[in-house]
Amino acid sequence: AIYNHYKRGSVRANTSFTRGKLNFGENAALSLENSVGFLGDDSQGEGGIIGKNIMLQPVIPVRDAFGNFAGPKATTLGNSTNPVKVAYDNRDNVNRNNRVFGNVFGGFAARPDLNLRSSLGFNVGQSQFSGYTGPTPEVAEATFSNSLNENENTFLDWTWSNTLKFDRKFRDTHSFSILVGQEANSTWNHFLGGGINNLLNIDPSSRYIQDALGDASTKTVNSSGSRSALLSLFGKLDYNYADKYVASFTVRRDGSSNLAPGHQWGTFPAFGLGWRVSKEGFLQGNHVLSDLMLRFGWGITGNQLIPAGRIVAQFGGGQGDTFYDIGGGGSSIVAGFRQTSLGNPDLKWGVQGKLQLMPAG
Repeated sequence: AIYNHYKRGSVRANTSFTRGKLNFGENAALSLENSVGFLGDDSQGEGGIIGKNIMLQPVIPVRDAFGNFAGPKATTLGNSTNPVKVAYDNRDNVNRNNRVFGNVFGGFAARPDLNLRSSLGFNVGQSQFSGYTGPTPEVAEATFSNSLNENENTFLDWTWSNTLKFDRKFRDTHSFSILVGQEANSTWNHFLGGGINNLLNIDPSSRYIQDALGDASTKTVNSSGSRSALLSLFGKLDYNYADKYVASFTVRRDGSSNLAPGHQWGTFPAFGLGWRVSKEGFLQGNHVLSDLMLRFGWGITGNQLIPAGRIVAQFGGGQGDTFYDIGGGGSSIVAGFRQTSLGNPDLKWGVQGKLQLMPAG
């Protein structure tokens, strides 16, 4: 698309090393993106260049007889903006996205049947956008003001897990495995944006959100963000007899920062039984079933996947929404707010039991 370009660079590294009983390595990737213009995420929708090109009537030229960008001024021609005009106005818009993600890991085999493993996963990113929107006097519903919007978003997610596993087999028929572990993860993000209208100078070197460069009364700023964490302790016991009868028991203990104090921790057990019927003597030699296993399972799961901060009520508002002109004439506008979501000081784990009986194989 005209006046648009996109560049991306990435580096990826995957390594693994073994030194005696110790093994370690990493899987990591770095990506840098830079796009200029107006394609963006909505390039295929009505708000993008391609969508506007489809919607604009073909009888409308790119420019009118005076050399200005043409538009649907006449009746029955709609109100879509000239896509070349949009691309031209946004030719200096910049969108940057930088991201690093992956994990590093290490393991130690103290004995052939005893293994310790630790892993740290991470996802770190930052994005920046600076965009100009020009006036559209050429359309049927003309606008004569311009605007500048800027925003920056940063986030950090990490997960650290540690497990210890013990495997043992007796007399070629009995085997069991014990796994204990701990996992902690955290999620954080922050968004900051602002804008101003009626820029006095539209040169890219003057496109900043400053009172002296535009209409100070239209300047806006907003921010948002969230932070949450989860700590888990877990264990699992598996038993297998002659690959014919199997049993497992699992228990988790999870603590979530999304829930109210006094209700942040929950315990979630589960167990399962299995019978490999195809190993029984009465099915030996049959040519219909090569593998048949019946499994029975019961467990409790917990749900804490809700937005952070819902323990307390959330509030919001803004101009045209909750601000009120008490004196009239716009001379004494008083800020106001409204409740946007209910808070629950007794927020608890969502718990659900599950019973399952099914054939497998």
